[in-house]
Amino acid sequence: MRAGKLIYVLSLSVSACGGAATEDKPTIGSQPAANAGAGGGSATSARPPETQIQIIDDVDHVDGQYPAVPAGSSAFFWRGGLGNWSVSTSDGSAQHDAAVDDVIPPRASSAKAYHVNEMKLGTSVDLWAQLNHPQGTGVDLGSYSGVSFWARENGSGGELIVAFGANGQFAKVASAPKKVVSLSEDWRQFEVRFDGLGLDSAAVSSIDFVISGRAEPIDLWVDDLGFLCRGNCP
Repeated sequence: MRAGKLIYVLSLSVSACGGAATEDKPTIGSQPAANAGAGGGSATSARPPETQIQIIDDVDHVDGQYPAVPAGSSAFFWRGGLGNWSVSTSDGSAQHDAAVDDVIPPRASSAKAYHVNEMKLGTSVDLWAQLNHPQGTGVDLGSYSGVSFWARENGSGGELIVAFGANGQFAKVASAPKKVVSLSEDWRQFEVRFDGLGLDSAAVSSIDFVISGRAEPIDLWVDDLGFLCRGNCP
């Protein structure tokens, strides 16, 4: 459902767009990424020094090489075209573009991130990046071995499901290719590799960050979405 329950999600085109241009910037990473936790295996505990990360949306959009779109909105350009971030809730009360908020204090040079603040208890939330907006069709990610991102959650923290939609559909969280990572109040970098997920990397249509309903408010922040390159970045 992207409009309905998160456990039964259908992809849809989101008409509103925003955000400034992204920059596909490969960076050599030496900082170990956080482990992925239960519910789908674990991500590698440390990224090999030679592995490059191609950032597709840094949210701040500094020195972007693609066309700009309105600042503060949820769209981004990358080498695969136009993407867009949206938020869906399990009770159907929300279906809208994701909010971009200031990171206070900034995380190094990062001053903005996507922010989901859901106060309705028991409501599951899906913050998802559609890679080919608004068509929602699959994108070939065969040149990449996984995804990288930074995340945190205010409050007690908890589990974040990192799932993938394929060929324009994201029907059930339970059956979607996914890994589960553990969040805290501190910013942490995570890497989730495609190997072992049962993911058709030639037809990925969305990257979904899902927090299941629970008895506390959800206050999720996600930043610097990128792909792990297989060797040199395309």
